[in-house]
Amino acid sequence: MPLTVEEFELALLYTTARQSLEETGGGAGVEVKLNQPFDNIPLLDGKYTSGQYTYKIYHVAKKIPSFLSILIPHTYLKLHEESWNCYPYTNTILSNPPFMKERFHVQNESLHFAGSSTPYNVFGLSKEELKLRQVVDIDISDDVTTDYSEDKDPALFRSAKTGRGPLKKGTWQASTTPSMMVVKLIKCNLKWFGLQGRCEDLCVMSQKRMITMFHRQAFCWMDDWVDMTIADIREMEEKTRKELDENRERGELRGTTVSEKTG
Repeated sequence: MPLTVEEFELALLYTTARQSLEETGGGAGVEVKLNQPFDNIPLLDGKYTSGQYTYKIYHVAKKIPSFLSILIPHTYLKLHEESWNCYPYTNTILSNPPFMKERFHVQNESLHFAGSSTPYNVFGLSKEELKLRQVVDIDISDDVTTDYSEDKDPALFRSAKTGRGPLKKGTWQASTTPSMMVVKLIKCNLKWFGLQGRCEDLCVMSQKRMITMFHRQAFCWMDDWVDMTIADIREMEEKTRKELDENRERGELRGTTVSEKTG
């Protein structure tokens, strides 16, 4: 990312709130249940213990592939998300307690580093886990998804406030300052006989698509968040929570849908 690590904390929080609004409407979207500080919870082998905790419910009945909506009762088509933000480390767990219980969860851990390189095995994976790991590189200037729009394209965007951008595909990383890296570790655990492989493949493809879109937006919305403070963000989050509750059950379906053709 063409940002400092400190700037990206604002970008992360701002984009999460704004994206939630853009994904909510027509009976689908985000419901924020809790958003509060936490302390004395050891994460990443005790390296991080305090930060901000959020608990959200994603109403996804109208956004998932048809084969899943047939198999899972409509009232259970909700994803529960718990997130511990100890920036520069975050840990998010997605699950479906009402129906799948312990048979399904997706864990998404993130670390943020200045510069364009990171230490090897930053999450401390075991030898067995390293053998299973697949490394996917994402260039926000070049990863065009089915969600493409010109106003969210880093290859076209130039910040009026910072002068950064547009990002030249394939070369901006070596010539742009400041720069930082977001390193993510995503683990998908699903136990569902006959559908496990199909659903895990769908999960991996959907994660790449969503991560790509999120970070492209974070950069292209820079002029909206770059002058904000954490206090400004918390105020925005509370306002967003109220708007989400109002918007979820009205209007048209909005935002990203997940299909088997996701790529």
